[in-house]
Amino acid sequence: MTQPKGLVNLGSSCYMNSLLQCLYYIKDLRNHLINKNNFNDEQPLCKALAETMCGIKNEENYYFNPEKFRNEIKKRNKSFSDNKINDVKNLFIYLLTGMLSELNTNISNNENNEEYEVNKEPLSLSQEFLKIEKEADKNIINDLFSGYYLTSTKCKINKKEFYTIQNETFMIFDLNNIYNNEKKLTIDSCFKYYCKPKKSSYYCPGCKKVHDMESKDKIYRPPKILVLILDRGNNKNFTKKFEFNSEILDLKDYIDEKDYKLEGSLYQLIGISNHSGSSYLCGHYTACCLTDNDKYYHFDDKNIKEIKEKELYKDEPYILFYKRIDANNDQNESININEKKLKDKLEENMNYFLKNKNINNNSYIVDYYYLKEDDNFDPFIWKLIIKGPKKSPYENGNFIFKLDFHKDYKQYLSDITTLETSIYHLNFENNCLLFKYKYNNEENLLQNLYKYFNFIYNLFQKPDKTILVKYIKDKILEFNDHDSYENKVIYFTSLQLHNNNSFFHLPN
Repeated sequence: MTQPKGLVNLGSSCYMNSLLQCLYYIKDLRNHLINKNNFNDEQPLCKALAETMCGIKNEENYYFNPEKFRNEIKKRNKSFSDNKINDVKNLFIYLLTGMLSELNTNISNNENNEEYEVNKEPLSLSQEFLKIEKEADKNIINDLFSGYYLTSTKCKINKKEFYTIQNETFMIFDLNNIYNNEKKLTIDSCFKYYCKPKKSSYYCPGCKKVHDMESKDKIYRPPKILVLILDRGNNKNFTKKFEFNSEILDLKDYIDEKDYKLEGSLYQLIGISNHSGSSYLCGHYTACCLTDNDKYYHFDDKNIKEIKEKELYKDEPYILFYKRIDANNDQNESININEKKLKDKLEENMNYFLKNKNINNNSYIVDYYYLKEDDNFDPFIWKLIIKGPKKSPYENGNFIFKLDFHKDYKQYLSDITTLETSIYHLNFENNCLLFKYKYNNEENLLQNLYKYFNFIYNLFQKPDKTILVKYIKDKILEFNDHDSYENKVIYFTSLQLHNNNSFFHLPN
């Protein structure tokens, strides 16, 4: 593992150094460019960035000179040719779109949008658009940065709704507008403003003319690397501070596609391009990045220092880089997130799922704790205490499920699930191994827990003959006799309720 390295300031090049550090610590991008590193002369930007990343990695000194990269950028774009500070946003957009062009992708910002007249669920009508993604030339830029965003537009005249799905490689938030509408600058206020209904003039395919309509924006499929540009414009008087509360970002409330709300909504902050000064054409740029040793560092040209999480937000953030926490992460890569913050987010997502199942939040508990056994094996236990679903014979029961998971669950994958309360059910036995639920080691903890809880909940509503436990012949016979089976369920449930009325007490 190489130590973080600084970058030489070549004369007003701090904006470039800030961006290079952020890009370097997108590990998937860096590894791809370094391992490939055979770009030809018709791919000068890809070649320049790959060589720069190789140089940073192999540099023996504590800093690297990115002069070749700057010279290539200057040669290709005159706006970067003088020694004045430039806007890091301009450089990022120029570099990303230039690399997309060099890699011959069929997908780029603001292209390949499809519009649909909708009489039913919009997502069921988006298959034609999604073919474009599947048929597109795959490359590292659209694989990492491309997300899909849904705009719904409703015509007030013919009452029809139209949808547009767009591919974007970054999101720009106008902080002036957001502050004027939300009176607070946070990640949530940015996304809330983004998703708010907006009135403007649009072309209506139904009316065949332009008139005022209302539109709403949401994320359709989030990207692997989420890039947020916090644009303050050139307003010298705009001094409002951006407020952070966590390095973990959860987008579930802003994602339209149901499959991604829980399984692909968590992000970890991996890079910040900071700016200080009265406008983006003067002042100074620095960067904060999560490095390969899972620690945050502050980069100020040649100068680097390790920082604590609370120090991440002392400067004024301009571009934020987030990495999605999901199954697409390298299986050998461990994302080291503050355990309490991640636990809170996981619990929040589980609660979100249960609430969407119309379970009153006074009717369940999700909790976990660590069980220290030895220095080499440190599992944690998830416990789900859930009230039986309404309109089921289990309605009046409180059922405690226990699930063993090691922190590094991909290495120590457990399939042990126990039920700690009495129950009469076709699929469950009391106080013992229920069944060998097959966890997917290609997916992350959140995905597995979500699917497991979903699986458990659905079994309460409808027992499944295809996954029977042992010694249940009597249950099968009674299951075929609906009244007899349900009476036995109600009897066991009431008995369990009588013997275990301390529903909100987690057993030791």
